[in-house]
Amino acid sequence: MTSSTQVHLRTPVLVGQAQVLQREDDISRARGPIELMSDAVQKAFADAGCAQPSHVDAIHVLRSLSTKVHNPAAVISRATGISARTHGYTTHGGNLPQALVNLSALDIQAGRADCIVLAGGESSRTRRRARAAEVNLGWVTGDEASASDPQPTPIGGELEMLHPLEIERNIVLPIEIYPMFETALRAAAGMSIPQHRQHISELWSRFSAVAANNPHAWIQEQFSAEQISTPSDSNRMVGFPYTKLMNSNNDVDMAAALVMCSVERAESLGIPRDRWVFPVAGTDAHEHNFISHRWSFTETPAIRLGAKRLLELAKWSIDEIDVIDLYSCFPSAVQLGAASLG
Repeated sequence: MTSSTQVHLRTPVLVGQAQVLQREDDISRARGPIELMSDAVQKAFADAGCAQPSHVDAIHVLRSLSTKVHNPAAVISRATGISARTHGYTTHGGNLPQALVNLSALDIQAGRADCIVLAGGESSRTRRRARAAEVNLGWVTGDEASASDPQPTPIGGELEMLHPLEIERNIVLPIEIYPMFETALRAAAGMSIPQHRQHISELWSRFSAVAANNPHAWIQEQFSAEQISTPSDSNRMVGFPYTKLMNSNNDVDMAAALVMCSVERAESLGIPRDRWVFPVAGTDAHEHNFISHRWSFTETPAIRLGAKRLLELAKWSIDEIDVIDLYSCFPSAVQLGAASLG
């Protein structure tokens, strides 16, 4: 135990974070996702208010769709000058950012690690523009050094997300799946189509107001409910009832990084106490892999059960939480998440 705070030395603590946005229109100058992640890692240590260490226990990277490099964590090690005992790379999954935080906290608490770096990034916007211009980007496949890197430690299991019958009916992409949840929610609420369109447009307008004041948001513009609900040349209908502005936007170049330490390591690095954020509890639960096998499109029992256990572990009620950050890829995800949390 530490003498001044009586916090156990193995307690995990978040000490630094950073987000990086790239709005480079010159394809030849645009950085790939691993470069963006490396930048974010260095900025995260700067945010922690300490000198960047030469070694950490692990660098774990979330699966990136915009690079084929098999071990991005090893490349980040070289780029930042931070060696690591373990280079991890996750499988695909929208739940894995939070799951990776949970797993890292457990590793630190159990004494398996003292300092872990987490990073994720995409350069999807640049890669799309390069494809259109028929330009080859070296960072997509990597260089000779990255090709010779050992295989990373795999994190997470590969999930079979699509049933053959779903593929046969072109129920494959999120833009084809989430509208079905939305239509089910409308029917369950007894709303007419115009009422429902107004409801979700107002919801997304409020989200855009938050983004307009967020320096890390890709689109920093507030849209009215009417702008969001009305199809136009720049806001086409993608999948009823969603116009383009209601859809998740993956046409971005962005990266982020977190630094998590034990209290003991944070103290040895001289990280100021005002940078410490203590993760209180974390849970992980999964819905059925196949959309067609879910018994209802208006409920998310995994979120409900995960939230119930989370609050039990934290010894809190939902009313005691001031800020809730809901997964917001589509309006239906927000509504389902909020309902499951009560």
